[in-house]
Amino acid sequence: MRYLIQPKSVLVINWLLRRDPNPKPVPVFPESQDVWLVVSHLLNGKCYAEVVIDPKHLLSICGKGFPFGRLFFHVKHVDLAGVCDTLPPPAIGGQP
Repeated sequence: MRYLIQPKSVLVINWLLRRDPNPKPVPVFPESQDVWLVVSHLLNGKCYAEVVIDPKHLLSICGKGFPFGRLFFHVKHVDLAGVCDTLPPPAIGGQP
């Protein structure tokens, strides 16, 4: 399952940078249970971002090896509720 972030009135990269102004080039899962890891990448000139729910999911998104060309953000669960329609309701504020 893919959990794409799709804000309505702002570019996804701008939305992400407002929530985490210091993205990382490597995936580091947040220590807090209130925060999700989000990966963004550029494809055909457009930025896409999706919620990563666990290390296995990260592997399916990025493949094996170092995930070049991606940025990783830490975003609070509550912020994802309005921009990620595919994320099941139990996942907001907890694990899916």
